[in-house]
Amino acid sequence: MFRTRATANHMSDLATRLKHMNAGGRTQTRQRMLRRAGVIVAVLVLLALLFLLSGHWVLGVIFGAAAAVGIWLFLQVRTVR
Repeated sequence: MFRTRATANHMSDLATRLKHMNAGGRTQTRQRMLRRAGVIVAVLVLLALLFLLSGHWVLGVIFGAAAAVGIWLFLQVRTVR
């Protein structure tokens, strides 16, 4: 394989940049997504409780089922590293 000096320098620069990439960005994005999911699940739980306590049983059961699935998914995603 024939490489010019410019190509070799470019490959070296690329390897250096990839080595120094910030892995913290991925962590911050994951935390932000988990926080949003947690807020959504909390809202679903509150809606389910509100509907159940106010006598709207059908809506309470629907939102309760959605909240249960949301809690289960949230706990599953939190354990992934």
